[in-house]
Amino acid sequence: MMRIMKKYQTMTALAVCFAAGSSLQAAVTFDLGNGEISASTVGLNDANAFATGAFTTAAVGGSAGISFDFTISTTNGGLAPQDTALGVAGGTAGSGLDNSNGAGPQETMTFTISNFSGLGAGETLAIIGVGISFGNNGGEVYTINGGPDTAFVGGTPQAIDTPDGVSVTIGAGSTGDTRFAIDTFTVEVVSAVPEPSGVSLLGLAAMGLLGRRRRTA
Repeated sequence: MMRIMKKYQTMTALAVCFAAGSSLQAAVTFDLGNGEISASTVGLNDANAFATGAFTTAAVGGSAGISFDFTISTTNGGLAPQDTALGVAGGTAGSGLDNSNGAGPQETMTFTISNFSGLGAGETLAIIGVGISFGNNGGEVYTINGGPDTAFVGGTPQAIDTPDGVSVTIGAGSTGDTRFAIDTFTVEVVSAVPEPSGVSLLGLAAMGLLGRRRRTA
């Protein structure tokens, strides 16, 4: 009976572990600044002079081998470097992401990472957030991936969580004279885990094993 309970506890612990979701490793934040990282950068890594933090990975050699390519695309104009951030040229703000008092996001900035190297088995990279350099001049809002308006809160700068992914688009919202620039972006190593269906199957297997042991005890 003791062996049965130990086996059941082991299987349950595994199910809980898989059900916990993605395992997130140490994040690295990159400062965009005034041309510190260009709109198209090959082989970006945590050893970059404008990176804060370090990647961790299960791969042999640790974080030294992790790198990726990084690109920025914009609408309604090119990039507009500022002293501490990046905006989009044009519009009434001139150098920020701006909606020109329009009825919807007039300007957007999209960050994309690709061509990962140095990752361990089952690992990938994801953009998990951006930092806003300024904004919140009264009723200002932003959008993430074309979603609904989200109001700035508190003072500036402001950290914005984004859905984990290899690409994220930040846009000027539709309320008031929105204008802001983006100061940083943050990337993290994400360890893949089985889908929820796999978790369910694992749980059923554990219960089946327990039932079979009880019948033969």
